[in-house]
Amino acid sequence: MKKKVLLATMFMCAATLFSSVAMASPAKDLRKPVTIENHTTQEGVFKCTYPIITNAQDSKADTAINANIAEKIMLFTGPFNKTAKYGSPYPKIDAKIIHDKITGSVNYKLTCNANTIISLILDKSVTVPHKDGKSYTLDMKDGLNYTKDGTILRAVDWSNMAKAVNMEDPFSKACLKKSVDAALQARGLTAVKGYEDDLTMAKDNYYIDGSTNLHALYMPGMIAPESAGWFDVPLNMQLMK
Repeated sequence: MKKKVLLATMFMCAATLFSSVAMASPAKDLRKPVTIENHTTQEGVFKCTYPIITNAQDSKADTAINANIAEKIMLFTGPFNKTAKYGSPYPKIDAKIIHDKITGSVNYKLTCNANTIISLILDKSVTVPHKDGKSYTLDMKDGLNYTKDGTILRAVDWSNMAKAVNMEDPFSKACLKKSVDAALQARGLTAVKGYEDDLTMAKDNYYIDGSTNLHALYMPGMIAPESAGWFDVPLNMQLMK
């Protein structure tokens, strides 16, 4: 735990020290949580509830974070809204769809809002009914991570910080395998065949919890059997010898 705290502390310090606004306005305490307001709206066939961020480092940072969240939502909802309104570009598929019955939702869960870090999980779902009476549902999760200056916090940033304090890179394939194997064992699950090939997908989908622990998010069937649903893996970090 002390090692994780050390890593988190170093990153928080770096995020503050290298922020130009923080240097220009030292009176502002960037360790305070940002203000988050729920916003619910109907976007085409989707009922969307998402956060509006204010009181980050400055208004530019607020805009950067909110714009990225909006972009992630639109990348998912846009194609389905077009299909519902104009039809699918694939005629054979389009002929099977009941367009005016497509429904979807977007929600979120805030996982960290402290010490210069904002992290959340965006939950996105859409159900497409077919004329044969069947319905097909797609559920997606996005881990979104930011610093209070509006920077997107990527996996490589944590990798670099871990190396700086002589810790194992939590997003290396070897470390991810140890974390995934431990999570599988803890839940009494058996890995799917060839799961090692998908381990590094965690670099594109992770979140940070309130104790600044890293968690990888894997799609159903990617690591564990599909029946296990989305697979949340706490990432381990250890000092290197």
